[in-house]
Amino acid sequence: MKWTAVLFPFFSMACFLIGGTVCTYSQETATSHTYYYKINDPQSPEDLRDGLQYYQQQLEQQLKEQDTLNSIYSYRMIAIAQNELGDYYAAENTIVSAFKMIDAYSKPEPLKNDLTGLYNQLGKIYRALFNYEKAQETYRKGLGFAQNAKDSCTLINNLGNVYKETQAYAKAMDAYQRALRIGEGKITTTAEARTLDNLGFVSFQLDSLSGLPYIKRALKLRQEAQDMEGLYSSYKTLSLFHQHKGDLEKAQQTSLQALEIAKKISPSYQKDALELVLGQRQDSLVLQYSALSDTLNKSKQIAENKNAAIRYDVEKERQTSETLKMEKEWERRLRIFIQAYAFIIFLVIGWLFYVFRNKQRTKLAQQVYLTETRISKKVHDEVANDLYGIMTKIQKDDSFKKDLLDDLEGVYHKTRDISRENNFIDYEENFNEVLSDLFSIYHTHQLNIVPKNQRTVPWQKITTPKKTVLYRVLQELLTNSKKYSEATIIVVIFAYKNGKLVVTYSDYGVGTELKKKGGLLNTENRIKSIGGKISFETAPNEGFKAKIQI
Repeated sequence: MKWTAVLFPFFSMACFLIGGTVCTYSQETATSHTYYYKINDPQSPEDLRDGLQYYQQQLEQQLKEQDTLNSIYSYRMIAIAQNELGDYYAAENTIVSAFKMIDAYSKPEPLKNDLTGLYNQLGKIYRALFNYEKAQETYRKGLGFAQNAKDSCTLINNLGNVYKETQAYAKAMDAYQRALRIGEGKITTTAEARTLDNLGFVSFQLDSLSGLPYIKRALKLRQEAQDMEGLYSSYKTLSLFHQHKGDLEKAQQTSLQALEIAKKISPSYQKDALELVLGQRQDSLVLQYSALSDTLNKSKQIAENKNAAIRYDVEKERQTSETLKMEKEWERRLRIFIQAYAFIIFLVIGWLFYVFRNKQRTKLAQQVYLTETRISKKVHDEVANDLYGIMTKIQKDDSFKKDLLDDLEGVYHKTRDISRENNFIDYEENFNEVLSDLFSIYHTHQLNIVPKNQRTVPWQKITTPKKTVLYRVLQELLTNSKKYSEATIIVVIFAYKNGKLVVTYSDYGVGTELKKKGGLLNTENRIKSIGGKISFETAPNEGFKAKIQI
């Protein structure tokens, strides 16, 4: 056989069988190419065995070097050789090993061609093992990774073969016609001839008068390409066609032609051809033997279908189960960690709350102490001194009864003022009444307090902290006015607009130079603490004015 005549078509066909591997692995040496063709274009059974041995040696070295890509390539070549030699179980196991390596590979995207070829090869193995359902599933998976029309056509053609062997001839015809449409002008002569031959077979099964043109066209293409495997298939199909029509002489003649070609390919082809030849004879014993042999072989193949691919699924399920166990264990540990962390946070929060509460209690106790001290001092400085003065008057002269009553009334008012200044005030109740009560404290015959628009303010919209600050600030301002301004009238104007309360406080006293210290500084700090603003205006003989906004 001349290599120049067969090089291109076989190369094109083989590119799919190994998923374009020749192009992907351009670094292959001349020796590697030689053995590549021994597997994909064998001239004898010895070629397949030589190629198988070579790639097994290559694989052993590549695995030692952890060369993933070239290892997958070698697995595929080994599987092709084993399949062609009829060692389906070993071929399947080899493909499973390749799948495991791909699963472990960190970058699966560049391996789509490998996956396409592996699924195609595995589908052929399932078909040989009569596991047609698994074969269909596998070919469809391969279609999901197909990168071009050539690969798609090969997988669709092989899917049609499964339909053909299960006698679903209408589905098979649809598949073959689809493959021809997709591959028109894009596939090799070898691929086109293969699909035409298959289409011819299912056509005459559906209609005995059709199919021959497809078969003859496929045979012609294969003769031109000197495609040995293709020629065997064409002569076999032609023999079956003549047998189907009842022309046993032509059927016998073409089956013998198929046998001669099979001898040049492999034992598996020879076995198939001999069964074809025997099937053309009408000897009853031969027919019984052939039928019995087919039944026994099929039963044996089905019994052995506890194969590596199924074990691979079980192994993968086991690995998934182990992964789930690890994830559950990790979740359990994470849950324990979170619970421990939450418990620690709870303890810290509890400790901080305890410290804060104690600090607040200490602060409150200190405030109570300071308040009591201030009240005590005020009572001592004001009430006690006044009482002492009254006692002195009585001792010196008992004729000042009227003055005595006035003085006692003054002491009473001071005592009441001190009490009210330090009493607890409920700001949640009617705040209008609280303010009115405040103004009445400072209202005297000499000082008139005039509030305006006080009752128009929606006090329920003002928060308690703001009410508290406003009360204390007004109290401080009133105290300052009473002590220092000599004012006879104080006007307090309230205005509420757009969620803001503005209070304008004006006394018409002697005024003074503005110095923010003591009471005024306290009022400013209080207003700022609630995010408000306060401004002061005063000058000698011009009174005092404060504007509060909260």
